Amino acid sequence: MKREGPKVINVGKKDKKDFDLLREDKSSFFCGREHKEIFLMAMVYGFLNNNSKPLGEKHSGGHCRVETLNETDITLIKAIAVKKTGSLDILLNLKEVYSIAEQYATGGISYLKNDVFSKKHGHYDKKLEELLVELHKKIS
Repeated sequence: MKREGPKVINVGKKDKKDFDLLREDKSSFFCGREHKEIFLMAMVYGFLNNNSKPLGEKHSGGHCRVETLNETDITLIKAIAVKKTGSLDILLNLKEVYSIAEQYATGGISYLKNDVFSKKHGHYDKKLEELLVELHKKIS
């Protein structure tokens, strides 16, 4: 079992344009934010929609360095891996933990992009607030 994790979190070559659009478009809630923030939100969207996809061809430069993640970010990534596998044993293989995160981000990036740029129900921050309230009701 490999305990050492990757140094870089990857996104697929074809998905990089969506990550970049969310970070660079002035109308995006994520404009100017860190790469890791967009990655984590895409991962959560993939998880909430039960949509994980293989990365495909990796973007050659990676997406963000693991060292930029804080303890809360890492805990979220690990929690999703445990939930997906149903076992704490996954934590002994950090390479696989991050692979699961990358797959969920790949599955979730289109959901995130659609939510951020959809004009249907107002600004993204309001949609996010509604989503969080809805999720809180489910677990309460």
